Formats: sequence, structure tokens, C-alpha cells
Amino acid sequence: MQHDDLLVTALPQCPNCLSRDLVTSEESEEVSHGSGSSLIKVNVLIPVYRCNCCGMGFTDQNAENIKHDALCREMDVMTPREVRAARGNLTQHEFAIITRLGRASIARWESGSIIQSCSNDSYLYLMSFPDNLDRLSERANFVKSPVIESFGRFRKITPSQQEKLRAESETFELFI
Repeated sequence: MQHDDLLVTALPQCPNCLSRDLVTSEESEEVSHGSGSSLIKVNVLIPVYRCNCCGMGFTDQNAENIKHDALCREMDVMTPREVRAARGNLTQHEFAIITRLGRASIARWESGSIIQSCSNDSYLYLMSFPDNLDRLSERANFVKSPVIESFGRFRKITPSQQEKLRAESETFELFI
């Protein structure tokens, strides 16, 4: 499920009896991430719904987003929304080509399914500045339109580059 805006406007349904006759309260919950010496715990207030018909208590995606963002803030890393914003108008694929980060990793960070490492977070933070992204674009020989086709970590050679390489190969001699 996508890590979307924190404000959810539609009142949810009870997953047990499908009633919308709900009471909302804010409750404190301890959220943790990691284990052992790298265990991080944070208390966060989340919205909890209680059904007036069957009495079931439950949370929704909004509560999950709040918990995830609180962990990110405690770890001093970017939230999924901030990771999405770092790539600007680029697609995940284009951003992956420029940064040499895996597109699947970018998707997981943006969806909130995993939290990026501190080193990747620092890199993403630097990429949130357009000048840095432009520098990497130039370094990657990236043309914004059309997108360079990518095969793993190798760029497809354009026809003009192929011609140049052919011409150079005709004058190449190997001395033994």
C-alpha cells in the first residue's frame, strides 16, 4: 500500500461489521525499528477507531503513515514523501539511472515499505538539490527526453557513438 498524505478525509468502515458508526480517539503507541543495539523506539499518537455497533477497535493506513514518519524523524532520515520529492519531476526509472540506485529500492523507500539506510538517505538528501541532480545527470550522460534505455548498469550506445567507435576501431593496432 502506498504511503500517502497523512490526512485521510473519508471515515473508514469497521472491518468486522462494515459499519461507519465509529468513534475516533487518539492513543499513544510505542513503535520500534531494528534490533539489539540498533533498536529504536518512539511513542506516537495515532488515531484509533472504535465501532459503536460491534465494539471492535482498529487503525487505518493514516495511523501506519504517522508511525512510519515518526520512526523516520527519530532516525533522522527522510520520510517517504520527502524521498518522492527528492527526484522532482523525474520518474523512478530516470532517477535510478542518474543516481545508480536500484529502481526497486527507490519504490520501496517511497512507498514506506522499508526505511533507507543513513548513507542512502544522505545521498537522497543531496539529490533533493536540483544542482546536484543536474551534475549527476551530466555525469551519467543522461538525456531527459527520450530516456536512455538501460540494461542493468550499462547504457545503450547511440548510433552516433557506434559510428565513432567503429572509426576508432579501424585504426586500432595491438602490438605484441
